[in-house]
Amino acid sequence: MTLPGNRAHLGSLLEPASVAVVGARDDTTTFGGRVWTYLTRDYRGQATAVNVRAAAVRSGPCVTSLADVDPIPEAVVLATPADTVIGLLEQAGAMGARAAVIFARDLLGHEEQIRGVARRFAMTVLGPNCLGLINANAGVNLSSSISLERPGRPGPLAFVSQSGALMGLLHARAIDLGLGLGLGVSTGSQAVVRAEDVLLALADRDDITAAGVYLESVDVAAFTGAAQALGRRGIRLIALRAGATPAGGRAATAHSGALAGSGAAFAALARDLGVVTVDDLGEMLATLALASTTGPRWHITSSSGGIATIAADQATALGIELPEPTILNAPAPAASSSPPDLGAGKEGRAGDPANPTDLDAGAGTTRQKIDLISALSGAPDLDGVLVVVSDMPLAGEFTSELAVVARGAPGRVVVVSECSEQLAHLWRAWVDAGLAYLPGLAPALRALGRLHGRVPGWTGGAPGRSDVPPGWAGVAPASAGELVPPGEVEELLLEAGLPVLCSREVDSAAAARAAAESLGYPVVVKVSRALHRGTDRVWLGLGDADEVAAAYAELAPEGPVLVQRQAAPGLEFYVGVRADPVFGRLLLVGAGGPRVEELADIAIAREPLEPGRIRELVASTLTGRWLASPASQALLDLGSLTQVAEKALRAFAQAPGLESLDLNPVVVNQAGAIIVDAKASGRGPRPGTEVPA
Repeated sequence: MTLPGNRAHLGSLLEPASVAVVGARDDTTTFGGRVWTYLTRDYRGQATAVNVRAAAVRSGPCVTSLADVDPIPEAVVLATPADTVIGLLEQAGAMGARAAVIFARDLLGHEEQIRGVARRFAMTVLGPNCLGLINANAGVNLSSSISLERPGRPGPLAFVSQSGALMGLLHARAIDLGLGLGLGVSTGSQAVVRAEDVLLALADRDDITAAGVYLESVDVAAFTGAAQALGRRGIRLIALRAGATPAGGRAATAHSGALAGSGAAFAALARDLGVVTVDDLGEMLATLALASTTGPRWHITSSSGGIATIAADQATALGIELPEPTILNAPAPAASSSPPDLGAGKEGRAGDPANPTDLDAGAGTTRQKIDLISALSGAPDLDGVLVVVSDMPLAGEFTSELAVVARGAPGRVVVVSECSEQLAHLWRAWVDAGLAYLPGLAPALRALGRLHGRVPGWTGGAPGRSDVPPGWAGVAPASAGELVPPGEVEELLLEAGLPVLCSREVDSAAAARAAAESLGYPVVVKVSRALHRGTDRVWLGLGDADEVAAAYAELAPEGPVLVQRQAAPGLEFYVGVRADPVFGRLLLVGAGGPRVEELADIAIAREPLEPGRIRELVASTLTGRWLASPASQALLDLGSLTQVAEKALRAFAQAPGLESLDLNPVVVNQAGAIIVDAKASGRGPRPGTEVPA
């Protein structure tokens, strides 16, 4: 797989044969000093220090000028003041260096200048404003992260982050827990190398089985290509997206000069690509740690009845299955010749343990507990065993024997700590012995739910499920553009063949009465430019002229008034189309009505969309799943809702300048669908007008 242009030499960053560190020192209180110290501790290639004061480095070869480095370094680390970096980058490129790392934060805003140098010399450049990279699998540390104060732990996990601080923090926490984060890369302001480029490069590596990524901006095409390439290799991708809310977007812009797009749109993109999404760094770490697990069937053991009960409730809510496995015919565990005592707390078939299992319910010995866990780890009807260790007598003896089982069943025995600090020494010994654990039952269960259950971000179920967070403003897409006049919106919909409940905008009580007579009673009277629907601004079921006149008199001070025939009873849905500046045209469909944002039962997908895909979207919402029974289908013509969504997409595409189109509610009953209320917003040419060539 070949990366385009000056991103092609990522191998020269990840595993360079030679490195020059400009600004190197023996003083670890400086950037250059830390990079030089951490690099030379583990590096197996040729490392050269560059410092105008040769005496600043006595721990290895040092020259006073980059031009004096011999042989020409494959990668150059620039740990120097910002005003020297561009000149040094040009010098490195002219020498023939293929890659460079730039730490300087003060070069924010100079990305185009850096790109120009990189293009001229066909260099791969990481940064600026980054923390470099840590490749524990190859002994390459091109980073100043203080997480490198301790030796890294090679392993099959990778983390790519626009934020350097998050990369360093995740690396440190992985070391604390004994997890094998073999590769960490910080891309910073991404003048040349983007996070998506690094992900694509990971698809060519055999030492990585799961990758996490933290993104503040998204190149949709590049992310799509990287996710697909990783998927073809069976490498699980977990994504944490910043800037999903207005406040988050402002923070992201200040941090790395990135413009945040819609978090819900990214979730829809990730879902379609089989990417798991998480909400915070703790979830990222737990989900990476469990990425190699294979399914939702788990047995949970604990030495606390309370924890076992809580685990059962949480697992059920997260879509994790808790089967009662058959282990009677399992081979005797190697750790002991004595059979496990399965009588404690058992339910179901004689000899089979309850799930979850309270290990202390039958006052079992440590050996009996370990034998049970060992037998469960080999049960063919389980995907794994979650062992929750809490404060308990003989905890040291238990964890010591548990280590034997964990080593013998990697990926099938997951150990979780619910211990206080008084047992912290046990976990330090556990990690020192080369084992890994997860802190806390809830994060572990939530990670399993994301990977195999039904937590938002799960990619294994019905396509189209996006689980938009409550209160997300994008459910009914807000736009900076002005509202399109209702008459023009109605014309646009009618021209597209959409079923619209026609209305009349009126400017007097007499006109309101006349409109009601023309449309036919019962009618609804409402404010036509309302930003939200509500019973206090809508008069429903009016049956005579006097009621219509009274409604007009009350609503007229609030804006233009609409009179509309009242729709027949049915279920209210929402259909929306949005032109997202990052993700392109989006379709939103789900539960509608005045509480559309509160319910947030909306599924989102990007174009292009076939009719079958739209039906899957509807079926993936909570409302859609509720309507899946034959009895419900007999009451509602859901096919008519699919047709409304199809035609709304076409109408939007044919209306230049539109930013959003909101059909809410779309009332669906046995006879079909009818659009009761529609709003559109945008700038530029109105629907039906010619667009200048």
